[in-house]
Order: sequence, then structure tokens, then C-alpha cells
Amino acid sequence: MKTRTTRKHAIALLLVAAALPLGAHADTRSVTLDISMSVTADCLISATPLNFGTGSIMQNAVTQQANLSVTCTNTVPYQVALDEGTVPGSTVTNRLMAGTGANTIGFNVYRDAAYTQVWGKTVGTDTYAGTGNGAAQSIPLYGQITKTMIVGSLIPDSYATTLTATLSF
Repeated sequence: MKTRTTRKHAIALLLVAAALPLGAHADTRSVTLDISMSVTADCLISATPLNFGTGSIMQNAVTQQANLSVTCTNTVPYQVALDEGTVPGSTVTNRLMAGTGANTIGFNVYRDAAYTQVWGKTVGTDTYAGTGNGAAQSIPLYGQITKTMIVGSLIPDSYATTLTATLSF
């Protein structure tokens, strides 16, 4: 009789279990998950070369344009400064390119196409100011060599210098 009762209980349990939906649970628990991110002010800068090309006897001013590209986080104010360059004797108001000999060619870089605003390195005075918008912003550099900027006799040579653009934000 015991076997028969146990069998009846087992069959009854199987029928009850079969009637329950698969994966049914007696209780559930939930938890909330916080998601966050902090955005910091950041900027990137790049430049194209300023190349005055090839010339011989200078009778007129030589002008060229290059570009800086500045990408800053949206709403971030920034300033771009240009130093005097790597040739000894250069200043922000009289930059020099040097040849392989002792000769130099004077030039300057301006913030405006009228060649009136020398681009310097004193933040808030002679630098370029802008505000980031999250996208790359193209900033033109206007370069000029005038006949009065030639130091000594111009001799055939390759003249060069390197300027450093500093981005402050």
C-alpha cells in the first residue's frame, strides 16, 4: 500500500509541475543601475605648412596662406599663440627664415587678410581667440614677405624656420 500511495503522490506532483509554465519563479528581485559620464574640456590642433614658394628678385610682396585646424569640446573658449620661430634674432614682430649661410629673410604671420594684425604669443593681446563647437574649425594664417624684410643681399638658397603654435583652453 505504501508503494501505491507514493506512486499516487508522485503522479500528482508530476501533473502539478506539468501545469506550471516553464521557468516560473515564485519571487523576483530588481535593482537599478546608474549610468554616467563626465565630459572634460579638451582640444586638438594641427597645421598645414606655410610655403612662400620659389622666387628670384623680389619686386613685390610675397603672400601665402596656411591653416590651423582646432577642434575643441563644445563651448570651450581657446586661444592660439604663435612663437617667434627657431632662427636666432627672430621676434614676434620680425620673424626670420635662415638659409644655409648667414643670410636670412624676414617674414611675418598675420591673423587677418589685410596683414595688419601680427600673430603673436601674448594670450588675449595678439593671439587668435575662438570657442569650440565640437567640430574642426579652420583658422587661416596669412604670411607675408616684403622687400624691406630682406636682411642683407638675397642669395640663392633654401630658407626655413619652424614656428610653434600653442593652443590654450
